[in-house]
Amino acid sequence: MAVITESALRTQLKSKTATVYAVNKGDKLTPSASEYLKTKGIELIYSDDEKAVNDKVDSKGDEAPVKSADENKISKKYVCYYTGAWFSEKPEFMTQIEGNKLVYKDHQRIAFRGKLDSTEAQALYTLSLIDDSKKQIKAGLKEIYLHLRKMMRAEVLGEHLEEFSMLSMDQAQLRELSHNPKKYFGNGHFILTGEEDKDVLLLNILRTRLRELEIEGLRAFRKENTVDRKDIMMNLNRLSSAVYVLMLKATYEK
Repeated sequence: MAVITESALRTQLKSKTATVYAVNKGDKLTPSASEYLKTKGIELIYSDDEKAVNDKVDSKGDEAPVKSADENKISKKYVCYYTGAWFSEKPEFMTQIEGNKLVYKDHQRIAFRGKLDSTEAQALYTLSLIDDSKKQIKAGLKEIYLHLRKMMRAEVLGEHLEEFSMLSMDQAQLRELSHNPKKYFGNGHFILTGEEDKDVLLLNILRTRLRELEIEGLRAFRKENTVDRKDIMMNLNRLSSAVYVLMLKATYEK
């Protein structure tokens, strides 16, 4: 089954004069494509029977009918994720979710990718603003940015995402430090007032972006009471903890 769009019709009929357009049974025309044929006075014929099509054409005194893109063996490049319909061109309001499968751009996984993309941008921008003298902070941020890129690849390609580590600390160690600052830094959790060093405030913005990304991930991967991509969800939780650890380091390790 093929889905025939107005854009495809305009391209195909651009240099042709036709009064009949033949498609296979099961093919679908978009509403705008149907309206385009009506406006041009072109009759639409649904038939898999070549003889029936030719008889219809002969009765109208036409030359050979213009055939659909599918019948002319133009490649079926994309397939609709929802219906299985084929597209020769990608509609502007759809995008690839996996392979050549198309979904609407407001699909929850696409929304997650958009949020992940903006979080990558925030991480990179934060990295560029951190004082160069804070080499350990910048090194940790670089690892966070690179892991976000790995996350994007893993989600798009369906690959397993390895566990995140930062500054030689694994996920368990990062969680331990972020939950017990008094034990490891000699000072407890802090409430920001705006008087902190600008690097701490920049890191805090990235931490909140990661929290928002985690929520977007849950929207994308939760199905009722189960959650897909637990590897991604675990990493998202630890990434925000990692940024908090960097905030603690920037504040307490002078």
